[in-house]
Amino acid sequence: MIPRSSLDKTLIDRVIDLLKSQQQFNFFKKFYYGDPYQIPTSYMPCVAVELLRTQIEAGATGMDRVTQTVLIKLIYDKSADYNSNDTSEVTGVRTMETLAQGIDPASSEYEGHTVASILRKNFTLANFATNQTMDIQYGIYPRNAGPTSECHITFVVEDNKVVSGRI
Repeated sequence: MIPRSSLDKTLIDRVIDLLKSQQQFNFFKKFYYGDPYQIPTSYMPCVAVELLRTQIEAGATGMDRVTQTVLIKLIYDKSADYNSNDTSEVTGVRTMETLAQGIDPASSEYEGHTVASILRKNFTLANFATNQTMDIQYGIYPRNAGPTSECHITFVVEDNKVVSGRI
């Protein structure tokens, strides 16, 4: 195994730590660094976070502009909603929307527990990033474990890194 400094937190570590610490309630049972694909329904709802891409370009003098793309997967066992009285709603749809980007009707702001709220309020990820964008996709196909619903949040951050001794 490659040795790591305790200060060497990756972007994935930072995202998982933020989601764990600022969720405001214990809805998610498990947080994965990467996607294990086979997830027991007893571990759902859960979050899997993966680094999809790193793009490095020459930036200002002595700097590189680094763009990283992360995929945050919210994975939910829809059977938890089977006892809902609302027969006009597809099971799990509202739950996924609420977890990803729910809006507080009183303030019209993101609800504090949502992924959108947590990431947007921590825009720089503790001075790790200079910019961020998000793209949220719903209706991801179920996993083999059973009747699941997924929401994929593609999260892109930019930062500048010092390149010492560039010639």
